Order: sequence, then structure tokens, then C-alpha cells
Amino acid sequence: MQSDSGTLLMKRTKRKDGGIYQCEAWNIEGVSLSDKITVKKAKLEEFLYTKDKTLKVKRGHSVKLSCLVPHSIPKANISWVLWSLIDASVTEVNFGDRRVIQDLEGNLYITNVKDEDYQNGRLYVCMASNDVDGHTTFSNGTVIKPTGKKDASTFVRPHLLWASPEETIGIMGDSLKLKCIFGGNPSPSIQWSFVNNSKDLSVKDKPGLSTDGQELSFYRLQLTDRGKYTCYVEDPTGYRIEHVINLIVKARPFWLEGGQPSDIHVERREGTVATFVCKAGGIPTPKVNWYINGVSLKESNISAMAENRFQNPNDCTITITDIRFTDAMVLQCNASNSYGYLFSDFYLNVFEFKRKDISFTRA
Repeated sequence: MQSDSGTLLMKRTKRKDGGIYQCEAWNIEGVSLSDKITVKKAKLEEFLYTKDKTLKVKRGHSVKLSCLVPHSIPKANISWVLWSLIDASVTEVNFGDRRVIQDLEGNLYITNVKDEDYQNGRLYVCMASNDVDGHTTFSNGTVIKPTGKKDASTFVRPHLLWASPEETIGIMGDSLKLKCIFGGNPSPSIQWSFVNNSKDLSVKDKPGLSTDGQELSFYRLQLTDRGKYTCYVEDPTGYRIEHVINLIVKARPFWLEGGQPSDIHVERREGTVATFVCKAGGIPTPKVNWYINGVSLKESNISAMAENRFQNPNDCTITITDIRFTDAMVLQCNASNSYGYLFSDFYLNVFEFKRKDISFTRA
């Protein structure tokens, strides 16, 4: 810890340094706490070793190349590259070709294989990288060898290769992607529809949402985005296949108007009352916990409780009546649900009441 401040400085961190840290400051008036900070050492494990392979696929048919993503802190970035066995050169896979698609889990799909997917014998390789420690690792490689009739017009009925879960949860304010990948020859054109409150709407009419056919991108998720999204394709014969995604929107705790607690300064006099409010919204509704000088309300033994001057009529309110000098304290409020929490540190400061002298002058 730096000698001239409360700053904790870590140098040459080790895995054992990981944990939850919280700063605590105290004096005779009470204990103040900072927000909790979780520290994790960044790491990226290696792909499991397997031999490179050649995968034979009929022209016009689809293929999936799996990427078994290694454990990473934070989450690894996944991309696909082509690796030459001749000169070891590496180039990115061309996703400009709409037949070549990566799902949201990192797997690669070719929706209908053509001769050019052979890539002169180059390997399709999954690459994982960690932005924090700068480490990059590569999977085994796969050569795709098209087989079957040379006629690329072989008809293959549309079929679903991958899609976002039928029940998908998003967090209000975050970005989110929904995706559907269909195989078939010719390449199917993907359409989307949206149903909310029994109204069938076009996704093109929704603000903050873009689509490139296979993917819907929400820039900042709102409650109005919840509902059922259907991706579907139809072939020239009228055959239709679809996938329905029910988007459920949750929310981390947020302060309601006037709900964030603040410091209170009072003068000690008969009947003085101080009321603290901690009100937060969220989906699901946050649970509120109070602390006094860093000790949970249930375990606190402050004099106001023993003297029956402490009131906690509901989870969101604390009131102290007939305030005395000994009631000066630091309080904390935590509002949390399964998607996050809010933490606030505030205090009650008690001053001596000074009576003003009033003089009268005889006329």
C-alpha cells in the first residue's frame, strides 16, 4: 500500500493475488467502506492437441467446424484463419462470402460447400486471443475437400445449422446479438419477424436494431425489445423452416428517482429525526441490505437500537429519532439482484445546537 494514501498497488501480480478487495477507513465516529473490487489474474489456456485432418464434404452441402474454446480470463476473442502448410502464412477467413459464417459460440459454418473452399489445401484454424495478457493460441487445422458432382447447382433443402437459444436473456442497457444460420443450396435468404403484445412487426421498424440477415444486433437493449423473434427461410418450392427466439430482458439494479441515499447533517435538539432512503429498481426487484459502520443491520448493537430510537419500517427506509451525539455513524446500503448490485456509503453527522441570543431595545 502506498504510504501517502489508501491506494493499494500490485506489482508483478501472481495468481494467489486474486480475490475480492474492499477498502475500509475508520475513526471514532464510524467505519466507511468502499465498493468491493474483484481481482482475477488474466490467463488463456492452450487448445487440446489433436492432429490436423481432412474433411470430405459433398458440394452444395453444409459443414460445421467446431472450436472447443479453451478456458480464458477474461473471455477469449475467437476468430478463424487459414494456415498454409507450405510457408506457414496466416490469413483471415473471408466472412465477406455469406456462405461462411461464425456462430456466437465460435464455431465456423459453410452453408453450402464449393470448390473454392478447398483453399489450395490450407487449414481452417480456430484462433483464441486474450486482450489482457496478449496471449494467442491456435487449434488443430482442418482441410475441406469438396467431393461429389461438379455441378454446383445440386439442390439441398434449407436446414437450420445453429441459432440463439429459444429462450434468450438480455440485460437492459447492454448490447445483444441474436443469430440464425441456415444451410442449403442455393443459399437461403433469411428473414426476421418480431411479435410483442400480439403485434407482428418488422424488425426494420425497430430503433437501435440492425440486421444483416443472419444476425440481429441490439446496440442498447430496452424493455420494449422483449418479445418473440422469428428467423425463417423459404425455398423456391414453398418449403419453410423457422426458429423462434423468446427474448427476455432483465435489468441490473438502478437508483430510482430520489432513491440513492446521501449524507445527513443535523443539529442535536429535542425531537430531531434523520431518515435514510435506499430505493432501487431492477428486474428482478433488488433485495436491499443495510449496514451500520460496516456491520449488518441484524448484528449491529448501536445505542439507538437498544434505546428503541431506531426504526426500520420497510427494506428501503431507516429512521433514527431523538438524535444524540453518540448517533454519529457511517451507513451502507446494498441493493442487489442476480445480475448486479448497487452500493452506497453515507453518514449521519451530528452538530451541537447553538441557541441564538435575542436582545430587545426599549423604544
